[in-house]
Amino acid sequence: MNDELLLKLEENPNLKRDKQFCYQLSSALHTFYIEDDNYESRIMKIIGKSCLNDNITLMPKQLDFINKITKENFCVLSAPTSFGKSFLVLEFIKRLSNPLNLIVYVVHTKSLADEVYNNMCNYFGNTYNIIDDLDNYDPNLYNIAVIISDGKNMFNFDKSVDFLVIDEAYNLDKHHSRDRFLTIFNCYKILMNNAKKVLLLGPFIKNIIGPEANKYKFFKTNYSPVTARIKEYNLDSGNNPSLKFIEKIVNGENTIGFINSRPKIYEEMNNILNSNIEDSYSDDFIRWMEEYFPDYWMLPKLMKKRIGIFHSSFPKYINLYNLKKFNDGTFKGLLTTSAILEGVNTSAKNIVIYGTTYNGVKLTPFQFYNLCGRAGRLNREIVGNIYNYGESYESLYNQRTLSLYIGDCPTDPNDKFDEGISDDDTEAIKINLINELRNIGIDYDNWYDEYKFYFQQSIRLTNLLDLYNNFKEDFKIGLNSTLLKKDSQEVNKQKIIKYIYDNFIKQTKYKYIPHSNYNVVYVIQELLNSKNKGIDFNLKKVCESYFIKSNIEKLTNIPAKNQYIVEIMRTGYDYIPYDLLYVSVILNEFIKHDSFFSKNEKEKFKSSYFDRILNYLKADDSERLSKLLTERGVIPPLIEKILNYFINEKIDVRNYSRREFFALIQQNIEKIGLTEYEKINLESVHFV
Repeated sequence: MNDELLLKLEENPNLKRDKQFCYQLSSALHTFYIEDDNYESRIMKIIGKSCLNDNITLMPKQLDFINKITKENFCVLSAPTSFGKSFLVLEFIKRLSNPLNLIVYVVHTKSLADEVYNNMCNYFGNTYNIIDDLDNYDPNLYNIAVIISDGKNMFNFDKSVDFLVIDEAYNLDKHHSRDRFLTIFNCYKILMNNAKKVLLLGPFIKNIIGPEANKYKFFKTNYSPVTARIKEYNLDSGNNPSLKFIEKIVNGENTIGFINSRPKIYEEMNNILNSNIEDSYSDDFIRWMEEYFPDYWMLPKLMKKRIGIFHSSFPKYINLYNLKKFNDGTFKGLLTTSAILEGVNTSAKNIVIYGTTYNGVKLTPFQFYNLCGRAGRLNREIVGNIYNYGESYESLYNQRTLSLYIGDCPTDPNDKFDEGISDDDTEAIKINLINELRNIGIDYDNWYDEYKFYFQQSIRLTNLLDLYNNFKEDFKIGLNSTLLKKDSQEVNKQKIIKYIYDNFIKQTKYKYIPHSNYNVVYVIQELLNSKNKGIDFNLKKVCESYFIKSNIEKLTNIPAKNQYIVEIMRTGYDYIPYDLLYVSVILNEFIKHDSFFSKNEKEKFKSSYFDRILNYLKADDSERLSKLLTERGVIPPLIEKILNYFINEKIDVRNYSRREFFALIQQNIEKIGLTEYEKINLESVHFV
């Protein structure tokens, strides 16, 4: 009924003047796509006025949700993407009568963490200490921590959490999060055990199960103030998703293109550049990219056509720029990969789905319908359109929901080893794994049963154990010598981090670089000399190096060259490949249980040493501040301008804390002399 009414309103906007229709719509949706002023709308605007934004009126269903989480300490909310779950959490925090000592907001991806962090700074920066690392928790301040669900700095975290929010909580399902499940589950478990109030959020949750399910109140709603219609296309009949995307852009309709593999995104960029979409936009940032990147790099050319890309391998400042320009309407198109499946907060009038498999794996019904939830924007687009060029999911609609498990990790022997390998291989992996674990004093079955250790890619786990067992003896010798000590009694944290990185982490890093037709290890070695200070890493210069230039010259088509550039960019700008997060967590697990180390030795290098590897890799002390700016999404030429200003003013910022450094930038913002885009860039990362 709701969808029917919204479709009618989309097809005939004059219905807004039909009072009978408006009352019917209001009754069905409890919202107002109504231009006429009436008593009901006035009352709703008074009752539902947002405390965060005067232009937003919360609807009865949304107000009801805020009332429920106010009364209940343990809640699960299942609601569609368009319900505004994240905004309502912010609204709840704003309505608190007194600030809380520690609020922790957990998300599943770095891109969503950046967005939530910025929102927290925007709404609560004057009241709370907004942090993205639990090491920066200050007991003397009110704190909001926005962290990623992989358990960074969690193993020894024992602070009481006043309010814990876990977004996209369906990642507690191990078949969804797969080989990230170990770190995700441990993060959730530790936080939930320390939390006074817990809120789990997600779409399409049909019920909650597990030993702790009875502790939680489950609230479920299908309420959505927008609707979507799905149109199916058969590629075999000559239908082309690229032409559909281009058609919608030419018509001026904001459109997301979901590309079902990373290589295809470069092919699609090439298709668009050869289309009839005209150049109609430029700014300082685009002009800088044209100067800074190789001439064949297609992204700035695409941006001139008001089309952006959201790609997990791109540096943060590029993704921030593209998402902001799309959300504010400057860009009409956004090409994205699987990154959009994990909670990136954007939506559009149209979504063109180029295929329903991603890197050969078919999207689950949950993923497909969660993607469809991006179609339609409250107060902008009443009805969203999904153009699906993959397999039809119509018959799988009822399979889109899932059960949310709450409690200790369920033990399932079948989860201990990789799926899809032969019995003989499984037996060989098991023998190797048991032997490697025995070397650190762990019985595999007992360890699994006690700690619920789940690591789907068991071959990788065995390799890590092998590396660790070869590394630990030298490490122990170093710990008991002057090599890693600050003085006769205390070990030096910086030295330990560097030692672990050089002698263990770096080895695992080379093992897990993605395979490709060129040697990424050599690319890394080419980059180590300039090592991403954020100010001297110039892709044009990097690509002129003998090794890289000779490899690029072997590639003849533009999309292939662009894909190569992203690999170089990823190496240069991402301080730590994602797999190294596992290394840090697993290293902590090994040392925590390894009988090779005595209790006193374990105390010397508790887990925070290894978690902090993430903060120090590829950056020595002199590079720390430029690294902080790069991590927050500041563009490289602006980093150079900021640091040069302080050098010229003879202000020594090397020993400044993060808060002191950011405050200093804010105090001197007018003196630094920023272009218009640089001001926008700083505003987007909340330094001003």
